[in-house]
Amino acid sequence: MDYNKFYLFGDIDEQAARDVIAALANGCRDIVLCSDGGYVGPAMAIYDHLRSYQDFHILATGQCMSAALIVLLGA
Repeated sequence: MDYNKFYLFGDIDEQAARDVIAALANGCRDIVLCSDGGYVGPAMAIYDHLRSYQDFHILATGQCMSAALIVLLGA
């Protein structure tokens, strides 16, 4: 497992948003995204935080649908 990457798999909910935001604050700049969606509010929170960073990458793998697209657009 690559510890420099954050793996966001499954539903995008409040816990996922907290985890992503904490990972970004701790220096993680690579996100692997595979999600069939979730809740819009937490996805927008992730999006807003991603937009405040300039040097990061998101890799969408598998499915990236619904609220996950909002996160992907943060790149």
